[in-house]
Amino acid sequence: MELTYKLGGSLSMAYLAFRVSTANLAPITDCDEVFNYWEPLHFVLYGTGMQTWEYAPQYGLRTYAYLLPIAGVAKFFQYLLDALPSSFFSPLSKVLLVTSTTTSGASLSLANTVLMNELPSLSHNKPLLFALLRSTLAIISCYSELSFLSSIHDVFGSTVAHWTALCSLTGAGNFHAGQAFLPS
Repeated sequence: MELTYKLGGSLSMAYLAFRVSTANLAPITDCDEVFNYWEPLHFVLYGTGMQTWEYAPQYGLRTYAYLLPIAGVAKFFQYLLDALPSSFFSPLSKVLLVTSTTTSGASLSLANTVLMNELPSLSHNKPLLFALLRSTLAIISCYSELSFLSSIHDVFGSTVAHWTALCSLTGAGNFHAGQAFLPS
């Protein structure tokens, strides 16, 4: 049985699982991602936060066109989080929110647990929403990557496709870029 990169196949599902699992492990390494995309998205979603000067109406150097589709996905996730039973959030948080420990052994996920229990609406669990959005970006990126690998498989054969997949999976560039909220 030959392994291919067609969507729905076992190899593509393993590839997707790897990309989504690493989506929230990769740190944000580019300040432009935070200040030019995540902050304005927060401003669009909640009406508070920082609006960078590039987005300000008097300058209008950046358009919200890139942010609005992700804002739509975020609103969908907020609706979904409100509709799901509360027992669903603990397992989802354990899967998506990376638990780190400090040198004293205290868990940094405690803040996420407090946020989840203190907020009036589960849709306002911003760390969980952030993790869901980064996972969504990783899925979109993975789809493109799998399409590329499938084309390589069809044109050059399975050996070249498998080596390309191995290089892609272990490359630092794809580890950081796969879930980055950057237009480039």
